[in-house]
Amino acid sequence: MLAVRKSQIAKVSALLLILIAAALCAGLLSVIVNDNDTITDARNYYYFYNMFLSDDLLEFSATLTQETGKFEPAIYVLVYSSFEWFIKGFQSFAFACMFLVLAGLAIFTYATLKRLPISLDKVYLSVIFSVFIYTVWYPSYSSVLWVWRSHLAFTLVFFAIINTRILWCVCLICFSFFLHYSSVPLAMVVCFFFTWVRFFPKISLGVKFLGSLSIGLVASMLVGVMKSAVVSGDGVWVSDTDAGAFVYAYFSCFVVSLVAIFSQADALKMELSGCERKLLAKLFCVILFFLGLSITSVKSHQDLMRIMQPAFIIAPLAYIIIFIRSKMWPRFALFGLLLPGIVMGVRSGYIYLGGV
Repeated sequence: MLAVRKSQIAKVSALLLILIAAALCAGLLSVIVNDNDTITDARNYYYFYNMFLSDDLLEFSATLTQETGKFEPAIYVLVYSSFEWFIKGFQSFAFACMFLVLAGLAIFTYATLKRLPISLDKVYLSVIFSVFIYTVWYPSYSSVLWVWRSHLAFTLVFFAIINTRILWCVCLICFSFFLHYSSVPLAMVVCFFFTWVRFFPKISLGVKFLGSLSIGLVASMLVGVMKSAVVSGDGVWVSDTDAGAFVYAYFSCFVVSLVAIFSQADALKMELSGCERKLLAKLFCVILFFLGLSITSVKSHQDLMRIMQPAFIIAPLAYIIIFIRSKMWPRFALFGLLLPGIVMGVRSGYIYLGGV
């Protein structure tokens, strides 16, 4: 009885620590958002949230649909139902939204790792590590800082397909649709590649990975059409720098390196279970698809970060699973792989906070 109580206390304490980590990170990011008028998406969300608070919900619905071209009210309902008592201004609103994003990512990571043959201690530590990655690793940090609706929607889609039964899966995807319409085509893409990995075991992983990348490259020709479903507005951005190409090159190296390590798991003496191998194969197929899909967006940093967002959500999960199963020397290489993205994220935050 005492042992049970101790385990329950340890579990609750670990979950509280995870939520505290998410809150601290959300607090830091909310300061960045509050101090920088250039982060316009957040201010648009706040504008519609204040309109949602008015008594005229019909006017809110009409204005939201007219100005964005879509009716996606779920984030305002979610924030109001969870944090209405807490929100006193723009920064507290930004904190609430980013806490929901980071907590959602942490819960998604926890629920996924818990299904794998990994000890609970490692699961808890890995989830805290994932919060750190999502906060400071530039590919994830940038989308957490900017695009909250789609981040919540995509996280729900991955959570639904990886972790839940059919009924809950349908309910979560339906809810994610009202967060961001693009969650439905994303769900179709994820289901396609997950099915491909699961039901075609005779096709080698190399062929599946190359095929996923190739499908993405072909689909990139239709990326202009897809952008109209993914974002509000006309979906056209022009960057003054080569930041998009630099991020794409780094993320490509990151993914290719992870795939190479995964492909040599036996040689590196990584003790990956069967379910871990299958999950990683599915995740890499989706990531490689979006890597191909984004090839036509490298000239626009904003464009690239939105199209690649689903990959930025699940790449840290794949990284963490491989990191957990790696021995000492591969772990040093994995740290080195993550480091450039962390430097980019910290540098971006420093500049946003007024650094040179």
